[in-house]
Formats: sequence, structure tokens, C-alpha cells
Amino acid sequence: MSGLGGQRRVLVLLVLLAVLRGGYWAVASPTPSPVDEIQHVDYARSLARLEGIPTVGRDRVADEILELAKASPTYFLRSDPYPADFDDPRWRGAAVAQSYEGIQGPTYYLLIAPSYWLGRPWGMTGSFYALRIGSVVLGALALPLAWLLTRRLLPRRPGAWLVPPALLAGLNALNAGSALVSNDIVVLTGAGAAAVLLLRALERRTALAAAGAGATAAMVIVGKTTALPIIPLLALLGLPHLVRWWREDAAGAIRWTAVYAVAFGVPLAGWLAWNVWSYRAISAATVVESITGSLQPTFTPSLRTFGLDWESVRTGFSAAGGMAQPSRYGRLWEIVACGVIGTALLLAMRSRRGRDLETAGPMAWGLLAYPLTFLTVTLTFFVTLERSGLVIGRYLWVAVVPLAVALGVALHKIAGRYVVVLVLACLVPIAWAERDMTFDTLRREYERDLVGNDLAPVVDQSWNDEIGRPDTLLIDVGCVGGAQIDRYANI
Repeated sequence: MSGLGGQRRVLVLLVLLAVLRGGYWAVASPTPSPVDEIQHVDYARSLARLEGIPTVGRDRVADEILELAKASPTYFLRSDPYPADFDDPRWRGAAVAQSYEGIQGPTYYLLIAPSYWLGRPWGMTGSFYALRIGSVVLGALALPLAWLLTRRLLPRRPGAWLVPPALLAGLNALNAGSALVSNDIVVLTGAGAAAVLLLRALERRTALAAAGAGATAAMVIVGKTTALPIIPLLALLGLPHLVRWWREDAAGAIRWTAVYAVAFGVPLAGWLAWNVWSYRAISAATVVESITGSLQPTFTPSLRTFGLDWESVRTGFSAAGGMAQPSRYGRLWEIVACGVIGTALLLAMRSRRGRDLETAGPMAWGLLAYPLTFLTVTLTFFVTLERSGLVIGRYLWVAVVPLAVALGVALHKIAGRYVVVLVLACLVPIAWAERDMTFDTLRREYERDLVGNDLAPVVDQSWNDEIGRPDTLLIDVGCVGGAQIDRYANI
């Protein structure tokens, strides 16, 4: 479909599909997720109510959010032996009551903050789900950005433009990963926005366009430090254009680059200044660790550490169930994607009509995005912490849009006018695999802690006085199997 009008209509349908898929996970995922979601919600709430960025170590999660978590039958707070009231002294030392996501920059939370008020007529529960849907919509914006990016990279091949958005619409890293209130999704969408604005600014060659592109890239990094790989990715994308411009007008290219660099540096400097003023450090990491402890295993830098990290991210692009559960088919998708792009690159470089550099360039860029992002994130841990945290799949989401563009261009290169058939051949087995994956994910998420749910059946009741307090309680629940609960032994 080459007509712009027809392509835009299809693009709208793909965006709606992504919103529906993400909306399913926003409703089906446990409320709230144990992966710091109440802290992310509190951050968005604070900005929506014009209360500012939470200060780690000082600010706490709002009582209405604690009450929502305490009332949830799937959240661990349900069974903790104290009510959802921060004035209760037993909350004071609880990490879960601290608003420690103030360590993050405000980019993501500013973008979804309006959603808080859309759901407010239905109380905190309405705001909570509205924020989730706002996050889903933010993630779905990656589809039109991928379309625009492909258009700019391949202006003479309209048949390839819709393939990357179609692939993203079927990607659980986008759909399920955007369904929780978490700033990881700003990296995925932000990388696409930064790439599109960079190419647009290089095309227009104006200071205003350069400033907008540079500031956008910086705000993505401010929003999540795992977006740092955006720097080498944008450098690889823009360098060929700058080189051509340099040959035509070196002074103009230098001025443009200077404006971009200044616009890129100002938001980063502002965020660093905020941290120095608030924490006397460039980050609140030390304060957060004093509250939460070390949340991930750490390793001494070594080749073995690189291997462990690489294994942990192999299924990162096919995660389901929010951001946690990897697909058992992740390695297969990785092999297929690399095989398709590699085959298309070979065809592009060995074409009878000469080398097809127009398609080879975007494919090579997208293929390099995956390992380049991994290396940048891992080295960031090594350099800044002198050790490595466990690099996990969602830390590589900055590479999702470039990889989708590369895969889409590769599929079009191989199939030509039959690319739709090939895309369906890719998406149908993915959808088929999701049946079992979705069931397994939800079953794990909703396995009920028998004693936990019965200990505190209402928000304002600390615990059930009739429950016994042995050191270990073994319960035979028939077909489900035995459950051993020792968490509440010392209540």
C-alpha cells in the first residue's frame, strides 16, 4: 500500500491494536505490580498535583496509594501486620512506603501525569488504571515514530514503511511492557522520537530543529539512564549526513552540531544540578540503596559477568506479563530476526544492480543496535559502580525501534511485494506462542498465598487474631500441593 492516505489509515488501526493489547495487560496484570509500581504511581501523582519531584529519603508514598496496595488480594502488603497509615510507626522503616523512585528523572511522569486527573472521578483506583492506560498510549506512539523513521530512511520504498509498526504491534515487550506504570517505556518510545527528530533536523539544517532534536534526546536519558545507548546509536545514524553536509558547507555543519550539543547538554546539566542540590551527589543511588538495599545481584567486572548479563537479556524483547516474564521462545525469535536481517544484508550487498546501500544502511544500524545497547548498558554499570548489576531485558528497550526498522526493511528486501505474507508468517506463530505464555504468566501472577490473603481481609485490619503463629506452617491444599509459609511466624 503506497498511498499516504491508505498507509495512515492502516497505521491508525495498528496503533489501536497496540493500545488494545496493552490495555488487556493493564487490566489483567495484578494491581499493583511488585516491581516498584506504587513508587512510580506516587511520582506521577506528585507531579499531577504540582507537588514536585519526590525527594528520596524525605518524601513518602501517599496514604491513598498504600491503601490501594493494602486492599489488593495479590500484593504482599495485604498480609503485613499494620494498617495502611504512614502515621503508624511500623511504616517508618518500610522501604515500600518510601517514594524512592525520585531517583529517576521526570520525563516519563510528566508525560503520563494528565492521565491521573482523567481517572480521578473514580478515586485512586481510577487514577491508577488511568495512569496505566496513559503508559500504554505512550508506548503505542512508538508505532507512528517507527513509520516516520522508516519513511525518512527509505523515502523511495513506501512498501517497507508499514512493516516496522506492524512488527511492533505484535511485540509483547511493547504491549505488555507498557501496561504498568514504569518509566522503562519512555526509553523505547523516546529512542524512536530522538531518531526521527535527528533526521528531520539534519534535513532542515536549522538551529531550531537542531535544538529540539538535541533536547529531546537528552530528556530521554534524563527519564531513564538505561537510555544512554541512544548516544552511540544517534551518532551512527547522523554521522553519514553530517559528513555529506561538511563537504558542502563545513561552517554550517559545525554551527548545527554546536547547537545540537548545547541543547543536549542543558537538560542533562539541569538534572545533575538538581541531584547535587538535593543529595550532594550526581545521583540519589546511595540514598536509595540505604532504603531498599541492593535489589539486584552484583558481580565483579569480568568476561564471565558479560556472559551472565547476555543470558539475562536474550529474551528481553519478548517479555510478557508486564516487564517480568520472559518468553520461552525468546531465543528462537532472536535467531530468526538475526537470520532475516543477515540474509537481506547479503542480498543488498550482492545485488546484480550493484550494492543497495539505501537498504543496507538501516539494516546494519538496526542490527548493531542490539549488541551496542547491551555493551553500553553493561559498561555503564562497570564504570559508574565499579561492578555490574544484573542487566535485564527491558534495559535494552532503546534498541527495539531500530531493530524493528531493520527487521522490517529486511523482510521487504526479501519478499518485495509479498512482504505482507511474510509479516503474517512471522506474527501468526508469535501470536500462537502467546496463548501458553499468557496463561502461564497470569497463573504465576495470581497464585494465591493462602495464609497471606486470609490474614488481613480488609484494609484497616492489621491481622486475623485467630491465626496461629507457629515457626513454620504446612498446609495440605489437595490438588494444588503443599504450601510452606514462614513469613508471618513472628507477627
